[in-house]
Amino acid sequence: MNDSPKPIEAFSAKATCGATTTTPTYDALEFSGGGTSHPAVKGLQPSVIQPGQRFFALVNLAPQPSGCAWQGKVAGVIYADGTYDGEESAVRDLQARRAGIAAALQYWNNVQLLGHEQTVSANGPNHAETLSQDDLAKTWTYTCRDQPSVCAYWSGRRKVDQDVALGMKHNAQLGPYLDRWSAKFEADIAFKTLEPIFPSPITERDANSTFSTAR
Repeated sequence: MNDSPKPIEAFSAKATCGATTTTPTYDALEFSGGGTSHPAVKGLQPSVIQPGQRFFALVNLAPQPSGCAWQGKVAGVIYADGTYDGEESAVRDLQARRAGIAAALQYWNNVQLLGHEQTVSANGPNHAETLSQDDLAKTWTYTCRDQPSVCAYWSGRRKVDQDVALGMKHNAQLGPYLDRWSAKFEADIAFKTLEPIFPSPITERDANSTFSTAR
C-alpha cells in the first residue's frame, strides 16, 4: 500500500527467514507497457503506484527447513518526482538496474539506427542470447555480494537482452517495442534526477557505440 502522498515508481523489499534473505524489487521502467498483471487483479494494475493505491506483486517465500516465519519490509522507494526514501544502498541498486536497462536499450537502438537489420535478423537471437549470458556471468554470487550495484546494473542489461533475444526468435517487430520502452526513460523525471546522485557503477556507456564495439 502506498501510504505516501507521492506516486511510487520503484521499490525494493527485503524478506528474511532465519539465515535466508530474498530481496524482491519492482520498477515501472522494467517494461515498455503502462501496466502489470496479477492474479488478484482484474485487468492491468497501473505501473506507477498512486497514493493510497494497493499494489500486488508475486514473491516466492518458500517454507524453510527451520520452520521460521518470513519477516518482510520495504527497504527503498523511488518516487516519481525523483525523491527517494529508505536505505540509500537499496535505492542505489534500483537506480543501477535502471542504468543497465537504459544502456542496453541504447545499444539495441544503435544497432537499428546503424542499419544492421539484416545482420540482426540473421544472427540476432544468438547474438542477443550471447550478450545475455555475458550479462549473467557478471551477476554471479561473488559480484552480488561484493558489488551489489554492479550486479544490479548487469541484471538490468540482461533483462533487455533476454527480451530482445525472445522477440527475435519469434520474428517480432522490435523497433516499436524498443521505441516505447526508450520513450519511458526519456520522459522519466526520477531516472534523470537520480542519475547524478547515484551514477552508474559501470563507466561503459553505449551512446556512441557501434554494433561491433558496443560491448
